[in-house]
Amino acid sequence: MRASLALRAALLLGGAASCSGSDGQSLAPGSAVARWHVALDGPRDGDGTSWARAAPELAAVLAKARPHDEIWVAAGHHRPAPAGGSRDAAFALVSHVRLYGGFAGGETALSQRDPAAHPTILDGDLNGDDGPHFAQRGDNAYQVVVGVDVHGALLDGFTIRGGHADGPSLGPTPASRDQGSGINLYHGSITVRGCVLRDNWAVNHGAVNDHSEGSVFDGCTFEGNASAQFGAGLYLHHEAATLAIDCTFRANVATTEGGGMYVRAHHGARVEGCLFEGNAAERGAGLYAAPESGAHVARSEFRANRAVLGGGGSYSDEAFTSFEECLFEGNEAGVDLQGGSGGGGGSGGGGVWTNGGAISALRCLFQANRASFGGGFYAIHDARALVAECGFEANQTEEGGGLYSLNSPVQVLDSDFRGNSAQGGVFSVGGGMSHYFSDCWVEGCSFHGNVADLGGGGAYLEGEAPVLRASRFVGNRALGPLGFGGGVMTAYFARARLEDCAFVGNEARAGGGTFDLAFSEARIVNCTYVRNRAHSGAAIHLSALATPRFSNCIVFASGPAPLGGDPADFSHGLCDVPQAGSGNLLGAPLFERAPEPGPDGVWGTDDDDPGDLRLAPGSPGIDAGDNAPRAPGGGSDLAGSPRFVDDPRVLDTGLGRGPLVDLGAFERQSPAAPPRLP
Repeated sequence: MRASLALRAALLLGGAASCSGSDGQSLAPGSAVARWHVALDGPRDGDGTSWARAAPELAAVLAKARPHDEIWVAAGHHRPAPAGGSRDAAFALVSHVRLYGGFAGGETALSQRDPAAHPTILDGDLNGDDGPHFAQRGDNAYQVVVGVDVHGALLDGFTIRGGHADGPSLGPTPASRDQGSGINLYHGSITVRGCVLRDNWAVNHGAVNDHSEGSVFDGCTFEGNASAQFGAGLYLHHEAATLAIDCTFRANVATTEGGGMYVRAHHGARVEGCLFEGNAAERGAGLYAAPESGAHVARSEFRANRAVLGGGGSYSDEAFTSFEECLFEGNEAGVDLQGGSGGGGGSGGGGVWTNGGAISALRCLFQANRASFGGGFYAIHDARALVAECGFEANQTEEGGGLYSLNSPVQVLDSDFRGNSAQGGVFSVGGGMSHYFSDCWVEGCSFHGNVADLGGGGAYLEGEAPVLRASRFVGNRALGPLGFGGGVMTAYFARARLEDCAFVGNEARAGGGTFDLAFSEARIVNCTYVRNRAHSGAAIHLSALATPRFSNCIVFASGPAPLGGDPADFSHGLCDVPQAGSGNLLGAPLFERAPEPGPDGVWGTDDDDPGDLRLAPGSPGIDAGDNAPRAPGGGSDLAGSPRFVDDPRVLDTGLGRGPLVDLGAFERQSPAAPPRLP
């Protein structure tokens, strides 16, 4: 998860990254660059010019430091004021002054210090009497470190604790004392490197309140901080174009939003290589993105965060957020809440919740998250969402095990849904995913071994005109008391289009492959059903008042009654039992390799062999389809190969102007040209 050395060098290049005057020579005050020394046991009249003459008070040294000076601070609890002092006291940063902690005293080079062995603590507990759970804080400094109009300062190797920002609330101004209990920044920009912010409390904006214009937090830890409102760890305000790199946000608690981090930044905040673990909030336990904010989160991990309502890992609220190569594992959201089933929504998103706005998740893994709805990913209120090349594994919910969308045109591309479940609710549908009233587009995806009690073991589609194409459904199950649609269930006015999909080894009470509930108007084109099982409709089941149409489909080894329920409009298909309808063929499809459930004989497990469902030479399905149901241009098949490829060795038996489409999910491509003889 660590950023590359080249990236780190580029980001930290300049005054904060280089250490002029750090070659072991002690420079006297008044030189071009001075090095000051601070130690709690320094002589009372220590002037800071050396360790022997170390100044005992850091605040006094900061008051006389000048740009480009360094301050070396020895281990111990350094307080901004003595016992009984003013709670307004704080360590005030100075532009272009570098502060380093972690010294035992006596070191002559920065490389000799060890912040872990010699912790240098900037402590807001003026009386030294803090109790557990933020008790006995009435004497504590409101803010431990402040920086107002400070540029180029560096804070390196400190622990900052004990700030208690419960003072006057004057809005977003430096005079407010209800925010930034550990570090309070306004304007300018600084670098905070290798610091620990721990055990700070605020009424408002958390341990760090960042109103700066481009600060960097590098390798910092935010741990055990709390806010009575939001942003317990790191709060980024409108103008903050902040970078957090290689940071850890652990066990921070916000009453409302953003346990680990709260992003309101409008100028492109970036989070790189960070860990969000064990944070808690009502919404966005790990990270909360406020309306109109923009944040890019890359190569970061969200683990075991817990949201009461939504967004265990992250909550994006009418924001513009992107996630790239991130892990969401073991997060929870809304697991104890009741209501909202059947497309009512209202809670969930164990990994990610997006409420409107625009969001993308690229090459992310959503694993073992739990939620009321949408274990991995949840989209609602017209959210524009792109999910591409992602994995959804072993997520658990009442609905939409891996992904859930409501009134949101989500695009899901080239993603894998494996072992997710929707169980235990009053409307447990969509083991892999559920889409309600969403013109979603799902393409190039794989659904393997997902489970739903009520229906749609792989996917559930209700309302609007969702598209599901070029995807595989293998070993998904819907085996509750009703158990509709092991692979896919469409329902209630869904004008769904399923195209170029394969359904293998799925199982349900009714409709092993697909189930179309009342008022469904599905259009199922060029799909292949093999070895699916159900009590009724081993491959396909249609309930009363459903009006699906099946064109160019193959149904094989799903007997003895592959189609169940009301009569279907099934045409130009190939089935191994007689099937009424125009242009239908009877026989075996002759695949290149038949699918098998593996040595354990159970579909939906890791040893499944989905087979090679391309049509072998001599298959009756070659050039036997109806061109009309295909979209203009023909599109591509399940392998991404072009449709409408003529096999000159086969007599056309389909319908339309040649070349004619093949049956099933794959188009047999033109045979390779024979080698040219010399």
